[in-house]
Amino acid sequence: MQKINHQAIEAYKQRRAQNVFSVNPAYTMDFDLREPKQLLRYNRQTEQRLEHETYLQAYRSMIPPFQRDNNKWTREQQIRFVENVCAGFRTTLMLYTLKEDEGLYEQVQILDGLQRLTALLAFIENQFPIFDEFYFRDIDARLALGTVRPQVRIYTFETEADAVKFYIEMNRDITHSADDIYRAEQYLATLDHHIPA
Repeated sequence: MQKINHQAIEAYKQRRAQNVFSVNPAYTMDFDLREPKQLLRYNRQTEQRLEHETYLQAYRSMIPPFQRDNNKWTREQQIRFVENVCAGFRTTLMLYTLKEDEGLYEQVQILDGLQRLTALLAFIENQFPIFDEFYFRDIDARLALGTVRPQVRIYTFETEADAVKFYIEMNRDITHSADDIYRAEQYLATLDHHIPA
C-alpha cells in the first residue's frame, strides 16, 4: 500500500487555492436562447439600449475595456459553434460584477465567452443560417430551441483589478494571443496606478 504524503497533499491544496478557478461564481443560471433579454438585463445600460438597438449593438455595454475584440472567430466558426449548441453542446458564459453591485446585478460585464455570445446573438439576429438552411426566424423556437440553454456564471469581485487578474490568468497561454493578454495587462496597469495608498 502506498504511503500518503500529507505534506504534498497540503502543498497541493495551497497551490490549487491560489488558482483563479478556485473562485466560485456567486450566481449561476441557464440562459434561454429564445429569450436573449433574459441575459442582457443584467446590465442596466444594455437593457436601456435594447429599446432602440439590436442585441449585438446593445450588448457592447457589457464588454469591459480589458476584454479582447469580438472579431476573433470567422463566420464559419460562429456557425459551427451555434450548430453544436443547438445539437446539444453545453457551453458556459462567464460574467462578473463588483462587490458593490452584488445582489443587484445591474452592472454585469462579460468575463469569458465574448466570441460565443457574439455568435449566438448574430444567429438570433438572422445574420447566418445553421445546418446550411435554417435561420433563427425559420425555426419554431419552442420546438427547436427549447432545450438550448447555455449556462451563465456570474462572479463577484472586490475590485475591477481582481476581475482583470482573473481574466488574464484564465486565458494566458491557453486561448488568447499575447496581444490580447498585453491589452488586459495594460488596462490592469492603469487600475493599479490609481489605487489609493
